[in-house]
Amino acid sequence: MLKLLQSPLIYVATAGVAALVLLSTLGGETGAVGPRITGSAPRVVVVELFTSEGCSSCPPADTLLKELSEQQKMEDVQIVALEEHVDYWNHLGWKDPYSAAEFSERQNDYSHIFGTDGVYTPQMIVDGQNEIVGSRAAWEAIQKAASQPKAEIELLASANATPGKPAFEVQIKSLNGISPHQFQAAIEPGWKKENLTVVVLLTEKSSRKIIGAAATPLNSSGASN
Repeated sequence: MLKLLQSPLIYVATAGVAALVLLSTLGGETGAVGPRITGSAPRVVVVELFTSEGCSSCPPADTLLKELSEQQKMEDVQIVALEEHVDYWNHLGWKDPYSAAEFSERQNDYSHIFGTDGVYTPQMIVDGQNEIVGSRAAWEAIQKAASQPKAEIELLASANATPGKPAFEVQIKSLNGISPHQFQAAIEPGWKKENLTVVVLLTEKSSRKIIGAAATPLNSSGASN
């Protein structure tokens, strides 16, 4: 699974659509983002978990997210599992080192879209659409999400990379009116580049539905110098 390290860089690609670029790190010593590939391009499904190290009921959900990420049970499906640590538990005296206000704001956005009364942890959301509880419900929601059409996104290394700021170009191939967009990601000195992954999410601005996604390890992008 991937722990998000910094707030998303958000830009509007075209009317009604937004792309979020996130930098993340593998949540454990082992594990991979890669899909189970049998020949065709994998169908990408994004699973977000809003969690906190200060939340006593979160460890089972954290474990489930790790299983979803590492097992990759579904053929031709890539599960991009994102662990987003909210900051509203920090007032209890333990500050979650992965927490960020931006992740709390993202969860609040979902709360408004879903029409729910407030936020809570753990909360798992598949493709920005479905709240789920439990392992069986998670696999069912992922299977359903994998059957939905998605925009094809390609993440390419750019020649404009500088030390500490790898550069990328995002190409969205299957939606008209969206041109390639280039961005740079700042790398903190203490981060291990070999553990970093770049994730791009394409979402509907109004519904927050994720209509495309791509993830690639930083080292494999050729832009890590």
